[in-house]
Amino acid sequence: LDGPATSLQATRPRTFAEAQPQFKQSRGVVLKASDGEQVWLGARLTILALGAEPSTGLVSGALETDEASGAIKVDASCATSWQNVWAIGDCAAMPHPAQDSASLHWPHAEAAATMARVAAGSMVAAVGEGDAAAAVASLEATVPHMSSKFLDLSWNFYGVTEGEPVLVGDTHAVGTIRLFAVFWVVSNTIVGVFLEGGTPEQVAMLPKIATEKPKIINAKKLKKASLEALLKDPYMLTPPELGVGEFLAELDVDEVLLAFRKVHPDSKGRVKTGQLGEIMTELGADWDEEELGEAEQAMDPTGSGSVNYETFKSWWMN
Repeated sequence: LDGPATSLQATRPRTFAEAQPQFKQSRGVVLKASDGEQVWLGARLTILALGAEPSTGLVSGALETDEASGAIKVDASCATSWQNVWAIGDCAAMPHPAQDSASLHWPHAEAAATMARVAAGSMVAAVGEGDAAAAVASLEATVPHMSSKFLDLSWNFYGVTEGEPVLVGDTHAVGTIRLFAVFWVVSNTIVGVFLEGGTPEQVAMLPKIATEKPKIINAKKLKKASLEALLKDPYMLTPPELGVGEFLAELDVDEVLLAFRKVHPDSKGRVKTGQLGEIMTELGADWDEEELGEAEQAMDPTGSGSVNYETFKSWWMN
């Protein structure tokens, strides 16, 4: 990497090559996309957790496998597509509520142990000696998770890594206790959470979040939220139930200004009155033509044809 080791700021042009022996400090990692494009991410420390690849060559073509992971596909009792053949552990992909309709490949010791209990119960039930229902229930109740302690890092993950990852907290804190999280969001619903640091009480909240999947207003609100407050009340960003004719208005001043600027104000910072509907729709408004006309009349009573930001903000916020 070009540039001084003391800076993590991206510079152009930047040459990617293997680090020379004289460089003792990490300055980042280079990711190469499938199209060949290279992206540099500044980092002082890079830890790769590459996961596990199922070794299923022995039964290739004989048992049904999960298309996404390549693991042997099993049902809720850990039975495979062949009668009286079960599969457990890192080579198996199981159905799980956390993954909805898809199979979950979870290479983890606790998952393997739980699947073993389920498979054993199913085998006993297959010869008429027991009921596998309780074992199956224990598998469904297990929340997918992983954790690790490395150097001064201590992280926990619960749920699944699907959807949009949203970073919450400060990853560059110096001289303070490190605390940040990544939430995975699908259709404004949290389905997974990674937490670096945290108190025992905060870590204990992670399986609750992964299991209950709280809804949020949107990813922007989540990104700006206080992580401490969110780990105390995972439902703090859940939108309220709306009645007929109601909508959830965006009242964050930064977001209001951003929506106003999106329609390209003129040199005097004014937008056309006819553009107000577009701005308000961006901010959550759901009005009919008559209501929109009343709003335009309130902000432009003289019919000048344009409105400045302060006038719009004052009206919208009140």
